[in-house]
Amino acid sequence: MLVKAIALTPQADRADSQVDSRRALIDRISTATNSQTAVSFADRISGEDRRLEAQAAVYERLGVLLELKRGEFGEGIRAGYIDAEDVLERTLFQRLYYVANGQFTDCLRRRIIRDAYPPDIATNQQALDRFHYAFQLWRRLAPPRRAPNGRGLSEILPRVYAGLVVADATGDHTKVPAAQAAKIVAENWAAYLAHCGQDHKTYGQWVMTAAGRQKRAKHRKDNSVEGVEDQLRRYFKMVPRAA
Repeated sequence: MLVKAIALTPQADRADSQVDSRRALIDRISTATNSQTAVSFADRISGEDRRLEAQAAVYERLGVLLELKRGEFGEGIRAGYIDAEDVLERTLFQRLYYVANGQFTDCLRRRIIRDAYPPDIATNQQALDRFHYAFQLWRRLAPPRRAPNGRGLSEILPRVYAGLVVADATGDHTKVPAAQAAKIVAENWAAYLAHCGQDHKTYGQWVMTAAGRQKRAKHRKDNSVEGVEDQLRRYFKMVPRAA
């Protein structure tokens, strides 16, 4: 195990820019040092104040254990005093938070863990409540024990967004239980795929391809993430009135 100790020696006459440069250097050294172990970028940033504040707020308000550092609740799960279903993986938290709060176009981006948390993430109760609703939808729409990455994300996150559209169509998503919204989505998903000209085998790949085009300057709107979002919104906004 390699341990590297680095100290900052404050000097009153040193400019702020020089201090920032030294801190940036230390961060690069830390990255290089940790590359010799299994420490990931996500683990290194897990102790940032805003992330810790979000972790505390999510637990205190919603009873969900946000796993900022890989395996941090593993011992409790093995010992039986923590339910694995109450633990939420860090990147899935960010993706669901985006889906729930008007950033669907960002929810499928790679390396999402590098995104800074919003400054008000621990105090914005409305945003946290919408995230929790999205989390409840995820638990009902995602296959059991499905790893939250790759094609699984591109198949399930659009359904979660559709559930939010169904609930929001009433004017207040809290009036529609997540179980009911998930049921409406599940019952209408095959018809939606047919409306898109897709099927269960091709839809996930279609969404992944759209996500890959997101930063390209030229693309057809219906083949972009914005196009996916627009189709979901227009279709499922009408479903509750017909159900």
